[in-house]
Amino acid sequence: MIEVFEAFGWTLLLGGLAVAVLFITALDKKR
Repeated sequence: MIEVFEAFGWTLLLGGLAVAVLFITALDKKR
């Protein structure tokens, strides 16, 4: 169960980083 939670946490972390990068690039393109 801990392994599943750890994998989910890493996926969430990487997903959040990807979304943040896309959001920043989108803001840069708008400016």
